[in-house]
Amino acid sequence: MIVKAAQQDADIVAGPETLTLKDPISMKRIDIPCKSRWCNHTACFDAATFLMLNEQTPTWTCPICNRSIPTEDDLYIDG
Repeated sequence: MIVKAAQQDADIVAGPETLTLKDPISMKRIDIPCKSRWCNHTACFDAATFLMLNEQTPTWTCPICNRSIPTEDDLYIDG
């Protein structure tokens, strides 16, 4: 039975993934990479730019996937 489980896992192949160092909001290099704990993607955005933008226009949505970010505490630094 262990052999069957190993054969099923052989279908999962990890490929290369390209991540950009540009913030999707400012289009400048990310200084403080962060994302929401609710997001499933690996890409990050700049924390300072995101907080400054939401101070002016509070939308609190991920600039990458548009998923809602309920509170500031749901952001974490991805380093």
